[in-house]
Amino acid sequence: MLKLAVLHKQKRGCAKYIIFIFKQAARGFTKACIGKAQSMKTPKTYVYQDNSDTAYFTAVTAKIVLWLSMVQGLLALWILILIVGIQADMASFEGLYESFSTPIVELLGWTLDVLSSILFLVSAVFFCRWLYRAAANARALGAQGMEVKPGWAVGGFFIPILNLFLPYQAVKEIWLHGAYQRDNSHSLVTKWWAAWLIGTITNRFSNRFPDDSPLLSMLTGLIGSLLLAASAYYLIQIVRQITERQAALKSISEQADESL
Repeated sequence: MLKLAVLHKQKRGCAKYIIFIFKQAARGFTKACIGKAQSMKTPKTYVYQDNSDTAYFTAVTAKIVLWLSMVQGLLALWILILIVGIQADMASFEGLYESFSTPIVELLGWTLDVLSSILFLVSAVFFCRWLYRAAANARALGAQGMEVKPGWAVGGFFIPILNLFLPYQAVKEIWLHGAYQRDNSHSLVTKWWAAWLIGTITNRFSNRFPDDSPLLSMLTGLIGSLLLAASAYYLIQIVRQITERQAALKSISEQADESL
């Protein structure tokens, strides 16, 4: 009986301890939820940060990607011409194709692919950093009518479905609402996004053709490379213009504050 009483007390003690743990966890969860709700109610304040350095490195890496895409496009065009010549039973083209398919040329093509991939990732990092700062600076400078927050402007690139339109909307909002002497015609942003979207899709399709369809593979690869080069060109213009306009707006606001 004594042992049973001791065991009963131990069980009651364990039950109380477990209930105590659950209560503490519930209180912590409730406080976290309340704090989250309060932080969501409180609008985040943004501070203007100079974005010129990030814009410069974004433009430099984008230019390199542009030129590499052009070189890849020219190589694809040359191979495309050779394939068309071979299919037309032209012996001279067949000889050129055999001389072109050497290990050195293949190594050159592989090196260009690797360099393009690395520089594309570097450029993407700089661009995401620039995009976040540009979206935050627009709000810090008093922009109105912007719906895409800085975090979502960058995160939209990595979420399926949203990456089809959210980054474009974010850049368009910065272009329209977050810069000095804004341009109501956002055709440059539209051209950039259309070239990027179609070029990316075309490049992915170019690698999915069967081996017995080299003509279609090279043709789609050529179109994709040219579209991505055009996208890089438009992006450089967008980054430069938005950065300059935001810097001008910041200068005007500082002059207005000094005059008060």
